[in-house]
Amino acid sequence: MAAGTSSPQRTSIPFYRDTRIIAIILQVIFALAVIGGLWFLYTNMIEGLRKANLLPSLSFLSLPTGFAISESVIPYSTDSTYGQAFQVGVFNTLRIAIVGIILATLLGTVVGVFRLSSNWLLRNLATTYVEIVRNIPLLLQLIFWFLLTKDFPRVQESINLGGLLYLHNRGVAMAWPRQGADFAAWVPWLWIGLAVGVIFYVVRRVQFARRDRPGVAAPWALLIAGGVILLGMVVVRLTGGQWPLFLEIPELTRFNFVGGETITPSFAALLIGLVVYTATYISEIVRSGIQAVSKGQREAARALGLTNGQALRLVI
Repeated sequence: MAAGTSSPQRTSIPFYRDTRIIAIILQVIFALAVIGGLWFLYTNMIEGLRKANLLPSLSFLSLPTGFAISESVIPYSTDSTYGQAFQVGVFNTLRIAIVGIILATLLGTVVGVFRLSSNWLLRNLATTYVEIVRNIPLLLQLIFWFLLTKDFPRVQESINLGGLLYLHNRGVAMAWPRQGADFAAWVPWLWIGLAVGVIFYVVRRVQFARRDRPGVAAPWALLIAGGVILLGMVVVRLTGGQWPLFLEIPELTRFNFVGGETITPSFAALLIGLVVYTATYISEIVRSGIQAVSKGQREAARALGLTNGQALRLVI
C-alpha cells in the first residue's frame, strides 16, 4: 500500500502584501480624498456667500440682472430677472440647434451625394471641402466667421442679395413669413391638410405591404398635404379675407432695416460655422451609407434602366 503524501502547507500572505487588500485600501483613501476636497470647496463657497450676505439658494433667480442680452426670442430687458435670462439662454440654444440641424443635414446630404458623383468637378470640390473643413478646429472656424461678419459694409451700403437678404455690419436682414389678419381662418385648413397627408401615407404603405412591392408614399403625401394647405390659403383670400401668411420684406430706413427678420453678426457667425463644420461629418455618413449598399442592388437598378437619380431615390 503506497504511503500517503501530505499536501504542502499554504502560508498566509501578510495583509500589507495582499493585492486585494491593498486595492481596497487605495480605493478608500481615494474616496476620502474626493469627499474631503468636495467638503473643502463647499465650506469655501458657504463662507464666500456669507461674506457677500447671500444665501445658498435659488432665490437669486428672482433678482434683476441689470445687463442686456443682444439676442433673444422672448421679451427681455435690463429689468428682467436671472431666471428670465436663463430662459433666454435656453431658447437661444434651442434656436441655433434646430436651425443648425436642419441646414447641416441638407448641406451634408448634398455634399455626400456629390462625393459619389460621376462629375469630376463636383466630386473633387466636395472632397476638398470635406477634407479641409473637417480638419480645422471648430473654434478657429467660428472666430473666422465672426471676424468676416464684422467686416460687412455699413447698413447704408448693405450687400443686396435679390432684395430678400441684406448683409451689413449690424447683422443679416432677411425676408420672413408673418401671420396675416385672417391667419385663424386658415388654421383649420392647415390641420385638414396634415391629416389628409398622414392618412394617404398610411393607406399607401398598407397597400404596398399587401402587394409585397416597394413604393414611395412620402413625396405624394407631402404634395397632397401641401395642395390642401395652399387651397385653404386661396379660399381664405377669395372669400374676402387677407392672405393668412405673407412675406415681410426688410426695408432700409435712415439708420437700420425695418421689417422682416434680423439676426446679429454673432448669431450668423455661430450658425454658419456650426453648419459648415457639422455638414462635413453628415456628408461622410451619407457617403458611407450609400456605399454600404451591396453592389448587386446598384447593378440591378442599372439593369432595369433606372437613371442614377432614380436608383438613388428608389433603390439605394
